Formats: sequence, C-alpha cells, structure tokens
Amino acid sequence: MNFTEQLKRLKRVDYYIHTGTGTADFIASKMGISRRTFFNDLQKLRDMGAEIDFDKSRKCYRYGNNFTLR
Repeated sequence: MNFTEQLKRLKRVDYYIHTGTGTADFIASKMGISRRTFFNDLQKLRDMGAEIDFDKSRKCYRYGNNFTLR
C-alpha cells in the first residue's frame, strides 16, 4: 500500500472517530478492512498524538483531545 492510500484510510478512520460511528467491527466492516488493520490504524493515529478511547456507553471510539488529522 502506498502512502497516499494509507493516508486516505487514516482520514476515514479519523472521520469515523469524529462522528462517533461505532465499534471496531462495525468501522472495519464499513471500510472493508480487517479488525487488525483498524487497530493498527488507531495505533498510527495515537503515534501522531491522538488520545483515542472507546466510550462503552455510546459504543464508539472518541478522541480524548482535540486531535484532527490534517
């Protein structure tokens, strides 16, 4: 996978987190990627400074800071 494709995928993950879309399984399914790839992408966003948590009551991922992928 080239850098441009990876960046596009990270932007989609960022979008789903910002919109409170759902669980890892749901997001991975919407994106057509594996659950493992989704978690790898979360780690890449964390490495860029994102604080990402799972909100059990809302059943979605959320940023703990004002992170935005640009």
